[in-house]
Amino acid sequence: ARAAPLVAVSTRAGCLHAILVLVTSDEFARQYPHLVELALELLYRLCENVDTCRPILGYLRNHWRDFYCRLLDRGVPAPAGSALEDPSLPHRLMQQGWFLRIIAMEIHVSASTGQSAGGQYCKRVLQALFDSDAAGTGAGPRGGHEDGDIMAAMGIGGLRGGAQR
Repeated sequence: ARAAPLVAVSTRAGCLHAILVLVTSDEFARQYPHLVELALELLYRLCENVDTCRPILGYLRNHWRDFYCRLLDRGVPAPAGSALEDPSLPHRLMQQGWFLRIIAMEIHVSASTGQSAGGQYCKRVLQALFDSDAAGTGAGPRGGHEDGDIMAAMGIGGLRGGAQR
């Protein structure tokens, strides 16, 4: 008897779609943290290439609208207080590094379009990142900032010409 697959991936879906399905799967991430790390590195390498950057980021933006939120909800970046003896911690920390690089690339590309939609998208991505509750504490990773406070502290609240409070 053959074991059921961890994640169902359509045979009609492309390679990138299959990688994204695996990267966003909680079960796959728990069982294969090293593969998720390598998949996120591959995504970043595709994003840093001048020929593949815009198509990859566009695919993430338009077909995987909650890609960043899915990873944030799963605990990428690794939650504060992760057990140091957890054997997957080094892989989860590397996942965090690749994930943050992808977000930085997304923000750079979206902000450089000069369109208000790009600025609004940047704001949503940053809001999701800084307001995430990966540690389950009820406060964002910066320790309980109200919505938008961290954005204002960075001087980019609203992205329309100054911080808003």
